[in-house]
Amino acid sequence: MSFGLSSVNVSQRGEWAGTIVANVVTGITVAAGNNSQALAVALTGEINVIGTSSATASTGVRLPAGVYAGDSVIVYNAGANSTAVYPATGGVINALSPNAALAMTTGQRAMFVAVSPTNWVALVSA
Repeated sequence: MSFGLSSVNVSQRGEWAGTIVANVVTGITVAAGNNSQALAVALTGEINVIGTSSATASTGVRLPAGVYAGDSVIVYNAGANSTAVYPATGGVINALSPNAALAMTTGQRAMFVAVSPTNWVALVSA
C-alpha cells in the first residue's frame, strides 16, 4: 500500500527545522513465490516497510534499476521472518557477488545508497 508522498517535520536542537518529503510504501508482502532475484518484489518507494515476510528461504525484495549515484532506498523489515534484498539484475550490494542478496533479519533497517547505476552500499542496523 502506497501513501504517496509523505512529509515529516525534522528539527535538531533548534539549529535546523525543515520538512523531508519522501515516497513511503508500507505493508509490503513478501510471499513464498518471491524466492529469487527475478521474482522478488520490486521496491517502489524511497522508504519501504515490509509488513509480511514468508519463512521460505531466499524470499525477498529487489532494489530499483535505473538509479543514479547518490540515490537512496530505505528498507525496514517489520515482517516475522528474514528477508533477502536483491540488487537489480547485474547489480552488487556491498562486497557481495553480482546479483547476490543481502539478508535482513526481523526488525532490521537498512539504507541502500547507490554509488553507481548498479552498485549499492548498504548501511544496516544491528
